[in-house]
Amino acid sequence: MLVTSIIGPHAWHVSLPGAITPGTIFEVTLYLSAMLTSQTVILWNIYKSYRDRTGKMRPFSEAIRPLVPLALFFALSTLWAVYSPTDLMLLGALCVASSIAHIYYGASVVKEMCEHFQISCFRIKPKIN
Repeated sequence: MLVTSIIGPHAWHVSLPGAITPGTIFEVTLYLSAMLTSQTVILWNIYKSYRDRTGKMRPFSEAIRPLVPLALFFALSTLWAVYSPTDLMLLGALCVASSIAHIYYGASVVKEMCEHFQISCFRIKPKIN
């Protein structure tokens, strides 16, 4: 935001070698760093769970199985958006904003209803053995 406020939005539209813009580099760096940091913590927690024997002790292939459809969906959606003939990457920002607004609205309605009926909805109760 600092670069945009000082130089202006045209700073992100300069063409670098390979027809890549600084905005694209910034966006990819943001996504990769977010995924790298979160996945590192997740893998560390899985390792600690197996090391300390605090988890369900499933084999790795069984433990990773729920992530396969998610990874496939992510990969196919990304390929579809990148190679779309209708330039979905440009339209994607509007779709993301609309989706976030709908999710926020739905969560707010559920929260308000739960407060009205005095129900605890968005809390995870601790598991006591």
